[in-house]
Amino acid sequence: MCPRLERGPRDVTACPHYPWMGMPNGERPRVLVVDDDSGMRIALRTLLKEEGIEVVGEARDAHAGLRDATELDPDVVLMDMRMPGMDGITATRRLKRIAPTVQVIILSAYDEEALSQGATEAGAYSYLIKGSDPNVVSEAIFGAWRLKSSLDALSPPGRRDRG
Repeated sequence: MCPRLERGPRDVTACPHYPWMGMPNGERPRVLVVDDDSGMRIALRTLLKEEGIEVVGEARDAHAGLRDATELDPDVVLMDMRMPGMDGITATRRLKRIAPTVQVIILSAYDEEALSQGATEAGAYSYLIKGSDPNVVSEAIFGAWRLKSSLDALSPPGRRDRG
């Protein structure tokens, strides 16, 4: 049953609110949140928990995010665009070199075409504006997760991010 519907049973494979419910073994996206703003990390953690998404870790800067991504093995990284020390585009480029199937969604306060283009060129799955509708964020995470799952399935066993 879809947890958000109060009436009657529903085919969980078609649940628009919790797409992971129809997955084998109850799989769901594993997300790492990288943002220098603790308030934003808390807000994202709360949103993701409400959406049934597992937050495997949080990092306050890109350097910690890269370290955590290699240790925690997330499916998706929510990466702030502007952080002290290293920006989200540079961090995405580095992450894609060490974990090519991990998907990155860059979150930015800036709705600028040049930044969005830079994120795409670095290998980001998506570039979203902070404050976007929670459904947009959730849908982007599930889309990125499905892409990572497909890429992992196509990768030779010794080349997958998760061993």
